[in-house]
Amino acid sequence: MNASRKQSWVAVAALTMSTILFGIAPQMTAADSKTVQKVNHPLLSEKQAKNLAATAETRAEHAKLAAYYNSEADQFESEARRHAELADVYKTTGGVALGGKNSGTGNSTRTSGHCDAISKSLQDAAKSARELAADHDQMSKDAKN
Repeated sequence: MNASRKQSWVAVAALTMSTILFGIAPQMTAADSKTVQKVNHPLLSEKQAKNLAATAETRAEHAKLAAYYNSEADQFESEARRHAELADVYKTTGGVALGGKNSGTGNSTRTSGHCDAISKSLQDAAKSARELAADHDQMSKDAKN
């Protein structure tokens, strides 16, 4: 792999990880004109959720955490669907529909596999977030106050 191509893949990998870790995704195609942004939780910031998860005792506190994790799961599911759709585009068009100088069968096969893997990872993250939400929902029901 030449240096320029390696730099491109490193940039794509870094961008993908920022999408997964921070919920930030740039505009990927002309057809996908909406920029996906981190969900703002009306009740909790990420830092507040982390702190509350360590100290929650009341019904209200656990209910806030359940809502927070359900919102996170919604975001992960949305991103998973977007990546699955991108994978389908690469599989059916060879990436030509997305343009770019590296469009073609070899690149699109690799890229569709990448998008499928990201989609699966995000689906797993959504499942974990739903499980956390269910746990906190149960803790809310079990709390004495």
